[in-house]
Order: sequence, then C-alpha cells, then structure tokens
Amino acid sequence: MARQQRHRADAVDNTPWAWVTVVFVGSCLFHLLTYGVRDDHFDRISRARQIVQYGELPFKDFFDPGFFLTLFSSAAVQATFGDNLLGEAVLNVGAFSAGFTLTFVLLLRITRSLPLAVLITGLSVAVGPRFYDYDKVFFYPLGAFLCWRYSERTSISNLVLLAVGTATAFWFRYDNGLYIACAGIVLLLGIHGTSAAFVRRIGAYVMVAVLVSLPCLLFLQVSGGVPEYARQIINYAARESNRTSLFHLPDLKIDNSAPLLAVKSRSGYPVKVRWTDGLGAAERVALEERFTLAEPVLDGGRTWWYRLEDNSVENVRRLIEDAHIEDTAFIDRGTAEVMSSEPLVAKLQRFVPLLRLQILPGVFSRANATAMLCYLFLVIPALGVLVIWWNSRRRWSTSARQREAARGLSLVTLCVLIDVFILREPFAARIGAVAPPLVILGTWVVSQLVLVPVEPARASEARLGWSVAHVLLVAFVGFGTLAVWSDKLSTMGVTPVPWREKLQRLAASPPSVALLPSGRLSGLVRYARECTGPGDRLMTTWFVPQLFTFASRGFAGGMVSFFGGHWSDTVFQQRVVNRLEEQSVPLVFIEKDTYGDFRRDFTLVDDYLNTNYQVAGESSFGDPYATEDGYRVLSRNRVPSNLTYESWQLPCFR
Repeated sequence: MARQQRHRADAVDNTPWAWVTVVFVGSCLFHLLTYGVRDDHFDRISRARQIVQYGELPFKDFFDPGFFLTLFSSAAVQATFGDNLLGEAVLNVGAFSAGFTLTFVLLLRITRSLPLAVLITGLSVAVGPRFYDYDKVFFYPLGAFLCWRYSERTSISNLVLLAVGTATAFWFRYDNGLYIACAGIVLLLGIHGTSAAFVRRIGAYVMVAVLVSLPCLLFLQVSGGVPEYARQIINYAARESNRTSLFHLPDLKIDNSAPLLAVKSRSGYPVKVRWTDGLGAAERVALEERFTLAEPVLDGGRTWWYRLEDNSVENVRRLIEDAHIEDTAFIDRGTAEVMSSEPLVAKLQRFVPLLRLQILPGVFSRANATAMLCYLFLVIPALGVLVIWWNSRRRWSTSARQREAARGLSLVTLCVLIDVFILREPFAARIGAVAPPLVILGTWVVSQLVLVPVEPARASEARLGWSVAHVLLVAFVGFGTLAVWSDKLSTMGVTPVPWREKLQRLAASPPSVALLPSGRLSGLVRYARECTGPGDRLMTTWFVPQLFTFASRGFAGGMVSFFGGHWSDTVFQQRVVNRLEEQSVPLVFIEKDTYGDFRRDFTLVDDYLNTNYQVAGESSFGDPYATEDGYRVLSRNRVPSNLTYESWQLPCFR
C-alpha cells in the first residue's frame, strides 16, 4: 500500500508543467482577445468603484448580497490600474485561465492522455462562461483539485490547503465556499470513515477555515456588524429564490416542420455602419434590407454592427456612396471590398457546404443546445453515483477502492449542489460557469468504465483495448470540440477587436462607451456624465448598473439597482431614504416600462421621490428600442440648473 501511495504521488509530480504553462498562457490570450463585459458584471464593478472612489464599505454604506472579497478584489485592481476596465479584465482573465488550467490538470490525471485533456478542456472553454462568473470558474476546479490532492496524500498540509481554499471561496461568494465545504466533508468521511481520525481531521479543517476567516469577520464586525452581513445575505437569497425557480427544467422546443438535413446559409461578412443624424428607424430598416445588412447590433450612438450578406463590388459601392451612410468600417472604400477578418472556420464554412450541414435542425437547434447540455449536466452526478456503486462490487484493494470512492463522492457532492442551486434560469447565463466541474466529473465517470483494473494475465489485451479506445475517444472528442468551436466562432457576432485597440479601450478612463454591453444607453451615459459633477450621485429605478461606471458617478442611496425586490423591506427602504437625504443626488432616471415594478416593491422610496423631486423632462436618449418619452428624468426640488443639455433639452447641474 505504501508503494502504491508513493507511485501515486510520483504521478502527481510528473505533471507536464510545460503543457500546463501553454494552457494557461493560451487561455489568457484567448480570453483577453474576446473579453467583454455584460450588464450584470457592472453590478459588482460599480460597487467596487464605490469603495475606491468614495471610501464606502459593503453592508455598512451600501447593500451587498455577500460578494465580500469579490468586491475588494475588483476595488484593488481599480486602485492599481485606475478608474477603467483594464484591471477588471486582468483579474477576470487571470482567474479564468487559472480555473481552466486546473481543469486541464485534473483531466490529465483522470484520462492519462494529453490529447484528451486538451480537447476536453477546450470543450469546457467553448461552453462560454461569462466573465463575471470568474469566481466559479476558478474556485470550483480549485475545490476539486484540493480534495483530490488530499485523497492522494492525507497530510496535514494538504488538509490546511483545502481549508484555506474553502474559506477563501466563501469570502469571495459565500455559496461557493459552502459547496466546497460540503465536498470536503464528504471526502474526509469517505477516506477516514467514522473513526476518531475523521473527528480530528474535521475539527482541524473547521478550525483552520475559521482562523483564515477571522480577519474578514473582525472587519465586518467593526464596519457594520456580522449580524447585518447575515441579514442582507439572507434577504437577498430569499428574494432571489422567489424570483428564479430552483427546480425548473429547461424546455426543449422541437420544430416538426424542419427537414431531416439542412445546409446553413452562408454567414455574412462583419461590417460597421454609421448612419447620418436624423435617420428614422423605419428608413434605417429599409436601407438594411436594400443593402443586405443582417443581424443588426447597436454599437453606440448611430453606429451599428452588421453581417453583410452580399459582398459584391456593386452592392458595397452603392452602400458606401449612399447619402444616409456617414461612415463604414471593415470596408475598403477605395476598392469597395470587404476587409474580412472572419475566423478560419467561418471562412471554410462559406465555401465548403459540407461544413454547414445540419442534422435534424428542428431538434439540434442552437435554442435547444443549452437545454440539452443542462440535462446532460443533471444526469452526470447520477451516473457518478452509479459508477461508485459499481466500483464497490469490483475486486479492488480496499484502500484503492475507498480513495477512489471518496474522490468521486466529493466531486458528485459538489456537482449536485451546483446543479440544484446554480444551474437555474436563465440557463444560458449560468451554464458556462458550472461546466468545468461537471466536465471533470463526466470524464471521471467515463474513465472509471474504460480504465478498469485487470488481472496481470490480461494486461496486454487491456493495453491494446485502451489504445483502440484512446484513439476513438480522441477522434470523437476532437470532432465534438471542432463542431462546438465551429458554431461558436461562426456566431461570435462581430470581429474581435485587435490587441492594441482592445487594451486602449480597456485602459481608457472614464471607460469608452464602445465597451457598453449595449450601445442603446450611450446617450444616457453621456448626459449623466456631462450634466452632473464628479461628487454627485445618480439614482435609477431599474437594473442599469453600467451607467455608474461609464458616467464615472456613484450610485445613490446605497442601491446600485432596484431590481427583483431585493432589500425592499421597510427597514432597508428607510435606510435608502436616509442616505438620499445625506447625498447630492441632482438627477433620478426612470425607465417607464419598469416603473410599475419599482413603485410596487419600493413604495417608501417612491413616495420620497414624489415629495422631493420634480419631472425635468422625458426622452429616449437616442435609444432606438425606446419610445420618444421612454425615460423620465427627475431633478431635485429647489436645486436650479445652470445649463440646458441641447441634445435632449434637459437640465444640467455642473
């Protein structure tokens, strides 16, 4: 048994660190090139900015759902890199790359195959986690790695590492830490059973985790109180569970009218078009149809991304010479040729119809892909339990069987908790973050069925069988990875921004409106930035946390967004009102479509606004999806404006 443990430890030490480095660096380059920030991400970025720019603290000065170290990590990179998005990008990309590298290391240990580990890691990357979920992408594989490390060598140092990792995950986001803690406890129980050793190890595990948590606990107690921290988290969790269904399964929508086989139409060429000022929406749509400009995406102001389906010189020449088009990008205006920088896969698909072949498109549609993957992720833990039961019936040595079962059970526990509490609506937004641990568990399940211990007399046959299975698995996973990445790269939307321009945009302070998740808010951002002072706060009645970051203004009342009824209890609303009384909040923005929800959930705050603010005007702020009076602007009573913003005829308070 000692020889087996030494052999296992040697296998751990033989990890090909050159490939580990390649995976990490490659992930960094890829994720930096494709980096983008969504609306939800600014919920954290704007809170972190509140810490850096105003010296405010979570739970004490503004409400927070339990992202303690997440906020302070973002605040640290903002303090280091400046009031821009470059620091956040470095943090997110670094955590992503570390998480996928840990995934690769675990897959390599499971499969004992470098090609398979690389390909399966590529599959987990292709699922597409969102950058604001960097904590999940990093901590879930880290938790699995630390659990398996302890199972390979049950030393005190490995137990301490597991406890430190658990506590750190908890303080980044409390539920992450709880999931890893459950997996760790199951691992200890599986290895040590109900012996005295288990009691000692679980006591040491909890003690180290508490000791690591002491600085955070002391900080919270001094700055606002641990009870207040718990109260805000519980309130948020209760509201969130009511807002999103924990046990709702995704729907599969089958199109019975679709053929058995189909060939996708050729994807268009990515181009940018800036329309002339004053062009109406109906006129723009007509021109889009005339010039075959498909899949419009607002980039900001009057500029739109499109896919140009007809790239003939005649059509391109008519496009660039049209009086309604002010400028274009990715088009050579001298030769009237599209300067395509499409991914290689998209170029191949354009000219090779076989690569665009779709089997059962009514079933295997992009809309159903997420639902099918969700069902697969729900089934994998059940398969893990069956494999553990099956292994218990094999003629292994007791020690090997016990350790393998403990490893599997710890990962099954982690994945079950993730499936139940994380993998819920909206599924498309969440599925990428949970992919790494479930991919690891799925690979472990397959490996347990393929890499079966055999009698010495059958060793040569087993090696031959594994060689054949290995080739087939590499081919199967390779084609699967190619198919996923083919679809991903051909539907990424716009062409990735070149390195230099990407870094310049991320380093801009205040952040460039070109980085807005949706260009529809660029007019509102400009007005808020130009018509308030640096010390002023803003308030919005709907979920738009990116406004505060791009306008370089703080959010008022301790609420980065009024959404989902979070912290709408009377005691919390009273705190919002008290803070509004103390702060300089010259402007309040209301989205009229969602104002009814705000009035229903935050009656006390709405009464305060009606008493202390007046309607200054209504506007669309250039949002093509809003009506001309889609947004209402309130200004504080008895605070005169000194200017008028000409574009929207609204008051300025600079």
